Formats: sequence, structure tokens, C-alpha cells
Amino acid sequence: MDIPAFCQAHKELCTSLHLTGRVLIANEGINGTLATTNRAQLDQYTNYLLKHPLFTLVEADFKRSTSTFEPFPDLFIKPVKEIISTGGLIPVPLPGQGGTHLTPHEFHAKLTDTTTAKETVVLDIRNHTEYMVGHFKNAIDPNCRTFAEFPRYLTQKAAELKDKTVLMYCTGGVRCEKASYHLKQLGVEEVYQLKGGVHKYLEAFPQGGEWNGKNFVFDKRVSEVCGCCCGVGGCTRYIDFFGECEFFVVVNSVFNPRPTWTRPN
Repeated sequence: MDIPAFCQAHKELCTSLHLTGRVLIANEGINGTLATTNRAQLDQYTNYLLKHPLFTLVEADFKRSTSTFEPFPDLFIKPVKEIISTGGLIPVPLPGQGGTHLTPHEFHAKLTDTTTAKETVVLDIRNHTEYMVGHFKNAIDPNCRTFAEFPRYLTQKAAELKDKTVLMYCTGGVRCEKASYHLKQLGVEEVYQLKGGVHKYLEAFPQGGEWNGKNFVFDKRVSEVCGCCCGVGGCTRYIDFFGECEFFVVVNSVFNPRPTWTRPN
């Protein structure tokens, strides 16, 4: 794929739709967050990606939320080697090579299952700051500053995790694609990941479920709150997805390339 040409065309599209935000584009996929005051323009953008021949996206891959103010000052579209940087240490997994995807309800069921004989480990694949803002009950904090530190962390923990059930999660599910693959390559067989990440979980469990605190997001909002009105920092109010009183609409596109894409050098 001609990355510079794709980026330019993508910028022209987003500009024409009056979108602001951040989008990273690589041979392995696309990852970003965009905002607009016009729902129809947002739908035009997602429909474009849904129909694009390079992607295998479905509507459920997009995470939608709202904000009472403009979360981005401008539009930034950047070509990168990896949409989630590992320093080139973890390649793009082919279908079936990563962890087993669980819906929010399936993930919740495993979190609350007390009948399993095998020890379950809940692993947060985000950085330490995100963990401190909010996390699942009993989740392990790897205490990493960036995702590039995770390959080493997972390598060090692999032997300890081999005979356990691993439930991993991140904000939108993107980082788990590479993390789960890497952990399985290290010999950990039973690895599950939350499809759609924390965002989709809080959509399914608006009162919080097994989540404590807030969900860290990478824009001016900093975090989204759940309906539990508790946790780190204290919730101010529930952010309703596409609520009538909200001003801006935000959408996240996710890592989901076709298997025919070439891996970055």
C-alpha cells in the first residue's frame, strides 16, 4: 500500500467532513480517534472505512462516545511503522494466532466465575497511568510506561502464566492484538482478550460491572466515567453514548487489516 498517498487521501476526506482528531496509518492497519458536531458526517466517515477494500471492519469495531467540548484542536494524520509501537518486536498476528476474543458479557462471565479450577489472571495491557485512572477488579498492573515495554514484561512473566488462564484487556482492544499473540508465542496457551476493550465493556455494563474507576482516553477529556459514580477521582456524571445533551461525537477506528496486507519492515 502507498502509505503517503493513503494518508493524503484520508486527510482530504476528513477535512471535507470537518473532522478533527488523530489518525495513525501503517501497513498493518489504522488506528485513531475523530470528532465532529455532525453525526451524519461521522457516519459518512465510518461508512467509507466499512466499504474500503483494504479493511475487514464491521460496525461493531467502532467505539462511539460523546463529549461536552471539542476534544481535539485540529486534525493530525500520520504515517507510522506500527499503529501500536513495539519497536518492531511483535509482528502483526495472522487470524487465529492471537488470543481468543470475548464479548463484554463473555469477559464479564469469566471475571466473575468462581467455579473454575484453573487460576485466572487479569492482565492490564495499558500503561501505569491508565491503570491508576481505572482498572478491572484484581487486575495486575505491569507498571509499564509505554506499550513498547510490554514485550520484555511478557517475556519475563510467561513462565509464571503458562498454567493459568489469562484475561487481558486494553482501552479499545488494539494493544491486545499484539500482546496476546506475543504471549501465546511464549507458550501461554489459554489467553483471552476483551473484544472492543474497556470502551465496549462499559457500553455493555453502564453501571461499571467489575470495572473500578474511569476509562482513560487520549484526548482533552482525559477520562470517561461509568454510571457507578465511584472510583478513582470520583465520577461527576454518566457520559451517555450519543446522549441528547452532548456536543461532540467521538469515534475510534481500530486495528483490523486484511490478512493480505504486507507486514512493515
